Amino acid sequence: MSIQQFTGSSMSQVLSQVREALGRDALILDSKELEDGIHVSAVAERDSHELAAALAEELPAKDAAAIPTELIEDQIAAQQAITAAAEKLTRISDVSLVRDEMRSIRSLVESHLAHVGWSETSLGSPVQASIMRNLSALGIAPDIVRLLVEQIDIGKTIGNAWAAPMNTLMQTLPFVTAVERSMSGIVAVVGPTGAGKTTTVAKLAARYAIEHSVDDLAIVSLDNHRLGASEQIDSFGRIIGLPILRPTGDRGLEDIADALTGKALVLIDTTGIGQHDPRLRQQLARLRVNDRTVRKLLALPANLEHDAMQETATAYQASGLFGAVLTKVDEAATLGAAFSVILRSRIPLAYVADGQRIPEDIHAAEGRKAWLVKHAIELMRARETTVSERYMAENFYGVRNQRQAEHDAI
Repeated sequence: MSIQQFTGSSMSQVLSQVREALGRDALILDSKELEDGIHVSAVAERDSHELAAALAEELPAKDAAAIPTELIEDQIAAQQAITAAAEKLTRISDVSLVRDEMRSIRSLVESHLAHVGWSETSLGSPVQASIMRNLSALGIAPDIVRLLVEQIDIGKTIGNAWAAPMNTLMQTLPFVTAVERSMSGIVAVVGPTGAGKTTTVAKLAARYAIEHSVDDLAIVSLDNHRLGASEQIDSFGRIIGLPILRPTGDRGLEDIADALTGKALVLIDTTGIGQHDPRLRQQLARLRVNDRTVRKLLALPANLEHDAMQETATAYQASGLFGAVLTKVDEAATLGAAFSVILRSRIPLAYVADGQRIPEDIHAAEGRKAWLVKHAIELMRARETTVSERYMAENFYGVRNQRQAEHDAI
């Protein structure tokens, strides 16, 4: 195996030297722009498998995955496919077919460049690569992985690619401070159908009744469309000796404004509305009681798929939110999607709900930040999650990464 060095005044000049010396299938290992010109390290295609094996042998066992042979093999395959496509292009006369082949070549080139970029990161900063891989294994979206990595001092994390990113994650997640003291006034629990709104209202009401007095509490139900929800909240009301209030007139909450006067805490169980429902904004706007402020608490199910969770958060955030209750944590396969949506939307977490028991299974989120991160790691280990190098290359150095960066800059 022979790694050769090439120098020239421009990249095109250097690449011509590489092709002449090693053939058109040569693998570019490194390129640098220095004062005296462009420097490139390259190896012939026939030596690339030997190079991959040598690199793996030089690394400690725990870091061997940082530079897997699959990346080098993918690069070789991409280069060969690009060459084959280009040769095929010269034999096509139909313009539409040429256009299709050009798109195919572009896709191959983009994939190849992505793998080269990720290979350079793995070689140049294996600790950073490990941190990015670990955060990705938790199910955290690529744009949030980049956000977290930017806040980490990579030089101080050598030997432990878990502690620093987990601490950064805990410090970056937004929380409602001293939420127990701020639970007063009128609070409406909003969210899509099945998000756990009714159970959340019951848990919060039970906590308040235990710590304060049921006489200072009122529960309002606006969810009159689902029989099961009505029975559930009515049953809870009977248990604590508190009748459930329901507006019957056209003015909504204003019809029962007098009954809410003097109550220290009013909890409203709202109708479930999907994030795509055109009535969403109108229904949320009707949550008002004369001149009193109605604060909205979003019930956000942790077991939702990432995109559906983001759409839900975005749709409800437009109406103004006091915070979020992360519900169904006990049913989630991963917390990465929830972390990503909360960090991207900057909706502060107020409570975490991890079961059906009332009121035991709801907790102030600020005091559970370490538990949340620990639970996310436990879920990852239970799933035996592995993140492929192809995923890392495509999401952090491919076209997806570029498009996401452009989106973030808007």
